[in-house]
Amino acid sequence: MLSGLIPCLFTCATGAFAQDSHTPLIGPFFAVTRSGELVARAVAPTPGKYTFEAQTIEFRGRVSHSATPIALRAVAEATTVGGLSLQWRVAIPDFVPFGVELRVLDESGVPVWIDRTSDLPDPAWAESDGGTSCLAPPQPSRSVGVVIASIDKCNAAAGWRAVRAERPEVVLAVDDLAAVAPRDLDAARQHYRELYRDADLTHTFGTAQLFNLPHFDGLAPTPDAVATLRRAYAEIHPLEPNDSPWLTEYLAQRRREFALFLVDPAQLLAPNSLEATLHQLAYSSAVFKLVVKSGRWLDSRASEDELRAWRALVNRIADLRVTGLVLVGVDEHSSGFVEHKTWARLGYNLVELVCGPATGRAPTSPVELDPAFLPGTAMRAAVLNVRVYDQNVHATLVDTDSGRRIKLERSSTWLRPR
Repeated sequence: MLSGLIPCLFTCATGAFAQDSHTPLIGPFFAVTRSGELVARAVAPTPGKYTFEAQTIEFRGRVSHSATPIALRAVAEATTVGGLSLQWRVAIPDFVPFGVELRVLDESGVPVWIDRTSDLPDPAWAESDGGTSCLAPPQPSRSVGVVIASIDKCNAAAGWRAVRAERPEVVLAVDDLAAVAPRDLDAARQHYRELYRDADLTHTFGTAQLFNLPHFDGLAPTPDAVATLRRAYAEIHPLEPNDSPWLTEYLAQRRREFALFLVDPAQLLAPNSLEATLHQLAYSSAVFKLVVKSGRWLDSRASEDELRAWRALVNRIADLRVTGLVLVGVDEHSSGFVEHKTWARLGYNLVELVCGPATGRAPTSPVELDPAFLPGTAMRAAVLNVRVYDQNVHATLVDTDSGRRIKLERSSTWLRPR
């Protein structure tokens, strides 16, 4: 595994992270809490107080005719003890006029970051299903989705450009697949700064929410490193643990069309998160349950121990009577789609969407692809775009080298016993 890091040593900076006045702001990155607040997180160039502002503007020649333009504002302080981390919280209005300017100002009122977009994140991502009457008229289906990508910190800018090109509403970033878990705080901070320094998730059509799934070669960090990694993780990611999607059906929609669950072997997000996810799946009313795991769910070349664990998992899913389940696995070398033969036990075949690196890197040794990939779906470098609308889940692998797009679609009736 360490041999895979050799090319990175020549392109990635090493040493302790240190911001200065010539270093640009890292972020801001956004998410919506369960209470509907907008959270923005960034890493400042230098210590001091910084102000986050969002206000209505004329955007691309269009002027909002709303009688209530927005003007949101919050102040946070960056300290060296806190890793120069900033977190702002503002309440999102019920109606956001078309066209918003976002700014971060230093203590002197000088902008250190400015961007413009058409909209803020939708608080509906954080809403629970309040229940609907069978006599109520059907509501029009709303497209929801998430872009999933593994960012190589040695080529992070290209990876983030590929993500932004998908115009995401939500981004789930998987840690650098070749990374080894840092053990001290400076190294952990440096890891996340390098990973996110070039991330720009504000685009013309909106502001993407950011979630992260740790990977660290798919291994759990040593016990003495977990607390350090959690601290560095929290300094750059928007949500606090009690607001985070791995503790709740955070991304449940008004009609419960789609819910996201994260399974974290590194245990930075939550201990024993697979068991917690199974518990949540048992009570989920979402039509589609997207469950993302660091590492593969099942490679067709798996060992007997891995096959035994897979069969036990399928039995648990059957016992819990989970329907609408879509698995997302992570692979260090390739992307593709797999249909696992689980019909006899579940009444439907489980689909695994395999997300590999977002950008290509020359392998240090020949790599054999999983022969179980559906024909024509294997890619070396890709981002995964999963959307739900009209009672269907649409998965698209986007080859970041050629732009080729491979699609897979499953209906809600396909992913249940029949």
